[in-house]
Amino acid sequence: MRVLVIDDSETDRCLVKAILVEAGYEVETACDAAQGMDIIRRGSCRLVISDWEMKGMSGIELCKAIRSEELLGYVYIILLTGHDKPQEKLHGLTAGADDFIAKPFNVEELLIRVKTGERILTAGLAELRSEISERRRAEELLKARTEQQAVIAELGQRALMGVDLASLMNEAVERVAQTLNTEFCKVLKLLPGGKSLLLTAGIGWRRGLVGTATVSAGIDSQAGYTLVSHAAVIVENLPSETRFQGPALLHEHGVLSGITVIIPGREGPFGVLGAHTRYRNVFTAQDIQFLQSIAHVLATAIERKQAESAMRNSAQRYRSLVSATSQAVWSTNADGKIIEDLPSWRAFSGQTELQQLGNGWLDALHPDDRERTAQRWNQAVSSGEPYENQLRLLAPDGSWRDVMARGVPVRDDDGAIREWVGTCTDITEQKRMERVRAVFEAIVQSSDDAIISKTLDGIIRSWNPAAERMFGFTAQEAIGKPVEMLIPPDRADEGPQILAHLLRGERIVHFETVRLRKDGKSVNISATISPIKDGDGKVVGASKIARDVTESKLVQASLLEHQRELERNNQQLAELYQTAQRFVDNVSHEFRTPLTVIKGYAEVVREGMAGPVNDQQREFLEFILDRSRDLAQMVDDLLDSSKLRAGTLRIDRRSHRIEQILEKVRPMIAAKGSANKVGLTEDISRTLPEIFVDAEKIGRIIVNLAVNAIKFSPQDSRITIWAKETACGLVEIGITDYGAGISPENLRVIFDRFKQVGDAQNGTTKGFGLGLNIARELAALNLGEINVISTLGQGSTFSFTVPPNDTAILLQQYMSYLDALPATDNMLCLLRVAATSADGITDEMRGLLASIVRPTELFLDMPEPGSLLLIGCTSNVERWVEELREATETSLQGAVEIEQLASCHYPGEKTSMEMKVFEEMRMEPAHV
Repeated sequence: MRVLVIDDSETDRCLVKAILVEAGYEVETACDAAQGMDIIRRGSCRLVISDWEMKGMSGIELCKAIRSEELLGYVYIILLTGHDKPQEKLHGLTAGADDFIAKPFNVEELLIRVKTGERILTAGLAELRSEISERRRAEELLKARTEQQAVIAELGQRALMGVDLASLMNEAVERVAQTLNTEFCKVLKLLPGGKSLLLTAGIGWRRGLVGTATVSAGIDSQAGYTLVSHAAVIVENLPSETRFQGPALLHEHGVLSGITVIIPGREGPFGVLGAHTRYRNVFTAQDIQFLQSIAHVLATAIERKQAESAMRNSAQRYRSLVSATSQAVWSTNADGKIIEDLPSWRAFSGQTELQQLGNGWLDALHPDDRERTAQRWNQAVSSGEPYENQLRLLAPDGSWRDVMARGVPVRDDDGAIREWVGTCTDITEQKRMERVRAVFEAIVQSSDDAIISKTLDGIIRSWNPAAERMFGFTAQEAIGKPVEMLIPPDRADEGPQILAHLLRGERIVHFETVRLRKDGKSVNISATISPIKDGDGKVVGASKIARDVTESKLVQASLLEHQRELERNNQQLAELYQTAQRFVDNVSHEFRTPLTVIKGYAEVVREGMAGPVNDQQREFLEFILDRSRDLAQMVDDLLDSSKLRAGTLRIDRRSHRIEQILEKVRPMIAAKGSANKVGLTEDISRTLPEIFVDAEKIGRIIVNLAVNAIKFSPQDSRITIWAKETACGLVEIGITDYGAGISPENLRVIFDRFKQVGDAQNGTTKGFGLGLNIARELAALNLGEINVISTLGQGSTFSFTVPPNDTAILLQQYMSYLDALPATDNMLCLLRVAATSADGITDEMRGLLASIVRPTELFLDMPEPGSLLLIGCTSNVERWVEELREATETSLQGAVEIEQLASCHYPGEKTSMEMKVFEEMRMEPAHV
C-alpha cells in the first residue's frame, strides 16, 4: 500500500514517513496541498495523511478538492490536527475527511488509523475494479455516496448547531437506517466497568428496549468483537457466524446481516454504532466509510457535550451565588478603580480576580454599553454625585442580564472622597415583564377581537378598541360597569354557568352566544373565556376574547346551501353516468343482433348453401365478413372501454403458458394477415416461465396489436410475434412490423382514448380509436405495462410486460400497480379464502371468485391445498371483508370461508405487508 504524506513541516513529514516505512508501507511526500493533488491525480496513492493547517491550501480545502473530483475515485483521507476540537472534527467530516489524528500522536495510534484506512481501501478498490465493467452499479454507488455525504453533512451541521445529544442520536439512527436501507440501527453506549453496552438509541427494535436493553461487551457479541478488533465488523449471515455467537438482541429480532463500527472517545471508545437487516445483505467499503463518518460526528458531539458539562461544573459555584442573590456589592478607590478582590462581583459577572481590577470590570459589559457606562462613571467620579445607570452584563451562564448599577461616594471628615461603594441589581425579569406587558398591550389595542377583563362579581376592568367597535360603548363608559349590561334578558342564566366553570379553573373555548350593543341591537359572538389567577393560583377574575360571527354565520348558511346544491348535482351526475352506461350496453346489444344476422347469412351464401357462388361473389362476401368482424370488434371495444372507465371489467388472473394463449389467437391473426397478404412469423423463447395473467385479456392485447401491425404493413411483408424474459424477471410479449412507422407527434398520443392515427398505406382510419387505449388498460390490469418503439420508414414494435408466476415479482408488480392509482389514504388488507370441502378450489369456484373481487385485488395460491391468499386495498377494512363474505355466501353458498389475516396503512406500511405475505407463503424475505 502506497501512502501520501502532505505536511509543510519537513520534521513532521519525515517523522510520519519513517514510522510508515518501518511498518512496511511505501511512502510519497508532498510539502503542500497543491503538490499533493498532482500526486493524487496520477493515481499512485489512495491513502492520504495531511496536516490540517498548511501554507496555501489547508487540509480542509484539500478534502473538498479531492471530493469534488469524482474521477479521482476512492481516496481515504486522514487529517493531522493540533487542536482536537469537536467543532474542527465536524468541519473536517463535512468537508470529506475520513479520520483524524491529534498531535502529538504515538506510533501505535498512527499505525492503527492507517491499517483501518488500508482495510477500507482494499475492499473499496476491489469494488471499484468490479464497477469498471458495471457502469450501472457505479452510478448507483455514486448516487449512494452523494446521499451518504449529504447525510453526514446534515448531521454534522446539526451537531455544530448544538442539538441535544439524545435528539442527535435519534436522528442519526433514523437517517442511517434510511440511507443504508436497513430495518434496524442502534447506538450502544459502553457502561462503566466495560462489561456491557446499553441500547441508548435505536430504530426498528421492539418497544421498550431502547434505554433498557444491554449487550455483552465481550467477544461473544458483534459489538464486543468490534471493540476488541478496533475495526468495522461486517456479518453477512449471523446463524453461520464463527467469530462470535451474536447477542440475544439480534437473534430475537431475526437479524441475518449487519455492520458495526466504534464510536471513539477521548479516554476510550464511547460505544458502538451498528445497522442490521433481517434479509441477507452485503455491505460495501463505502457503507463502512459512511457509518464511520456518522460515528465520528456522534463522537465529536459527545466530546462537545462532555466539555460543556465540565465547564458547567466548574462554574457551579458562581451560578449558586448568583441564584442566591440578585445583587452584587462592589467598591472602588476614590479614582473609581477596583483595587481589591470583590467576590460578590466575581460571582455576579463570572470575571476572575485579575479581570475585574482597575477598569477591567467594563469588559464584562455589553460592547454597546461600555463607552456610555464609562462616560457616566467618570462623570460621577469627577463630580462626586451619586451614580445610577442601566447596563447589560455578561452572566456566568453566557446570557446577557439587564442590571441597575448604583453607587455613592464615601467621604472623610474633611469631605474628601475616600472610596465609592455600590450595588448591581439584576432587573432582567423586571425588564422582561415590562416588555411582555408592552407587547401584550399592543396586541390588545390592535386586536380585531374584543378583549375584556372583569372581576368575579362581573365588574368590567379593561376594554380595548375592538370592544368599543363591537358593542358601541367607549372604554370610559364600560370600565367599572357590570358586564350584565351586554347580556340579553333571555340569556341571563349564562352568567352563573360561566362563573361556575371559572371558579373550577376551567377555560371555555369558542362559546357562541348573543350579546347586546349600546344601540340595543343584537350581535352574534364566539367567545373564549379564561380564568385570571393571582400568585397563589386563586381565581380572581376572568378575561374574555370575543369575535363577531354574525357575517360568518351568514356565510356558513350560504355554504351549507351550496353543499346541498353540490350534493344534488353529484346525484344527477351519478344518474347521468348510469344512464350513459346503460346506453352503451343497449347500443352494444342492438349492434350485435343485426351483426350476427349479417355475418350468419353471409357465411351461408359464401359456403354455397343458398346456391352456386362465383369467385367474384365469394370475394365480395369475404369483404362483408371482414368488415362485420371489424364492426363487432368496434362494439366490443366500446363496451370494454366503458367498463374499464367504470372499473367494472372483471379479471381472472391465473398461471398460464404463453404458448397456450398464442394457440387460441393464432388462427384469427393468420386469417387477418392472409386477407391483407401479410405473413406471420413467431420467435418465442422455449425457456419462458409460466405467466400469471387473465389469458383471455392477454389474447385480446395480442390480437389488437397484431391486427394493427397487419393493417399498417405493406402487402407481401410480414409481422413477427415474439416473447422473451426481461432482466428484472418479467415476460415481455411483442409484435414487430416493417411498415411505414409512426411519427413522433403521434407516438405521444397514440394510447389516448378516441385517438386515431391515419393508415400509412391509404391515409384512412377505421374504428373509434379505442384499441390501443384498451390494450394499455388491459396490460395494467395484468400488472404490466405497454410500450412502443417506432422509426419512420422502418416499422414499429409494440410490446407489453406481464409477471411470471412468482410470488415475489407478483407482489412487487401489484404494489407498483396500486402506486399508479389515484392517491388515497387506504388500508392494505390480507385475507385467506379456504375451501370448506375436500375438493379444494375448483376452476368454477375461481371463476366465481374472480367475478366477485375488483381488478385492484390479487389472488395467490397458498402452500396448503385448497386455500387462496387475497390482497386488497380499501378505505374501510371491516365493510370490505363483510361485503366479500356476503358475496361469496350468495355466489358460492358456503363453499369457502374468509379469514382476515392482517391489515396496514397503505402506502406507509406496505413493507410490513410484504413481510406478512412472505410469511404466509412460507418464503424467505431474501428472495425478494
